[in-house]
Amino acid sequence: MTFLQTLSAPNSSLPLRVHCASGDDDIGFHTLYTHNDLHWSFCTNFGDTTLFFCHLWWGNTVEKAFDVFSSSIDKFCDGTCNWVARHDGIYFSGNRDPMVGLIRKHYWEATQ
Repeated sequence: MTFLQTLSAPNSSLPLRVHCASGDDDIGFHTLYTHNDLHWSFCTNFGDTTLFFCHLWWGNTVEKAFDVFSSSIDKFCDGTCNWVARHDGIYFSGNRDPMVGLIRKHYWEATQ
């Protein structure tokens, strides 16, 4: 069982729009406000091919789509994978405390 957590950026007046899914499960669209978070859990398959992705939109100017879970990401997670959106990009921590060991993995892209 793996537990994932996605957090909105702190102290932002703009909501974070999130859509996450895998090939089997659609977590749906969610709107996160300051200090809100989205949690879900799932079981990985036996072939280590489980893949979840998320698409994040922040306001009308920036967005980012990326994999939030795969076998290559799982090896860095201590039972929990945390993704935190901040003004300067998307950060990852595999620590059970989502604010410990954050590393920027993605930069925002201009919305098309």
